Amino acid sequence: MGGKKDDDDIWGLLAGLFIGAVGVAILSSLANPKCPNCKNPIKKGEPFCPVCGTLLEWK
Repeated sequence: MGGKKDDDDIWGLLAGLFIGAVGVAILSSLANPKCPNCKNPIKKGEPFCPVCGTLLEWK
C-alpha cells in the first residue's frame, strides 16, 4: 500500500496534465492572435490593431 510507485504515478499524471494545458494555451494563441493592448481578435500579419490602433510586431 502506498509507496514510491504510487507517488511516481501521481507526479507523472500531474506533469502530463500541466504539459497538456500549456500546449493547448500555446496552440490557441497561435491560431487566434489577439491584440496585446485591447485583447480583440486580429488577423495575423496586420500592422495595426483595427480596433485600438496599436502597432503590432510579428515574429
